[in-house]
Amino acid sequence: HVYIKVSTEDEYPRIFMTRDLEKSGKYFGPFVSTEAVRETLKVIRRIWPYRSCKNLPKKVCLYYQINKCPGMCEERISKKDYQNIIKQIINNNSCSP
Repeated sequence: HVYIKVSTEDEYPRIFMTRDLEKSGKYFGPFVSTEAVRETLKVIRRIWPYRSCKNLPKKVCLYYQINKCPGMCEERISKKDYQNIIKQIINNNSCSP
């Protein structure tokens, strides 16, 4: 099974696909296919910009340049404002286990 994870343990949580359930984080799913997860993440990213990179880069990424990431790597968004985006994503997801 495949899940969408929100890494709540990170200072700037990231959202990504995983098969591993750990104690930390918020999970959504299970999904029956990785394609379903990819499509779900695309829809979420169209509505809310979020971090998906494993390690914060030193410069903004392509997603930032196309307005799909808020640019926390260069402090272009406050931690509080980013946390509000993550809360919106979590609260608007109706498939929470």
